[in-house]
Amino acid sequence: MALENTMSLNRIATSSVLFAALLAGAVAPSAAGDLSSISDFGNASTHGNEATITQIGNSNLATIDQVMDIFGGAGNVAVIDQSGANGNSAAVMQLGTLNRATINQANSDYNIASVTQTGSNNTTDLTQLGGRNSFSSSQDGSGNTITFVQNGGNTATVSEVGNNNSVNWSQPAQPAGSGFKIGLALTGNMSVGVR
Repeated sequence: MALENTMSLNRIATSSVLFAALLAGAVAPSAAGDLSSISDFGNASTHGNEATITQIGNSNLATIDQVMDIFGGAGNVAVIDQSGANGNSAAVMQLGTLNRATINQANSDYNIASVTQTGSNNTTDLTQLGGRNSFSSSQDGSGNTITFVQNGGNTATVSEVGNNNSVNWSQPAQPAGSGFKIGLALTGNMSVGVR
């Protein structure tokens, strides 16, 4: 029985090359307009990945790449919501099985988010409120979780390597230019939480 793939895209489809150019600073967000890209590499009729991008606003960019290789690539779910927002950038890369990534940058402006998941059963739930937040995470292993909330002017980098790591973090709003800068690296059966 073949699994069904679901892709939902609201806005203009384009390649992820433009998104990479925006993140590198080679393209100004205001010049780019709203751009979205969903790529599902592999045998699309057999692995049941789901990808949804919602963008309502101006100059938002989003890309989701779901890759199937010899190690798997089935049952991944990725959701990016940038509704009511301006100037946000978000990217999800999933290489593995049964990973779930949700990026919510709704009703906020000028946030950047990047989520990479390799392995299986990893979950990232990111909410960025306010504006000018930056978030990057990578999960390489199995059963890792990240639940992260940033509210205005914060920067975070999270790395989970190994299995069963857990991050549960909330950063409050900060005045412009004085936000928190957090770097977390978990390497197996570790848990960190701040609320």
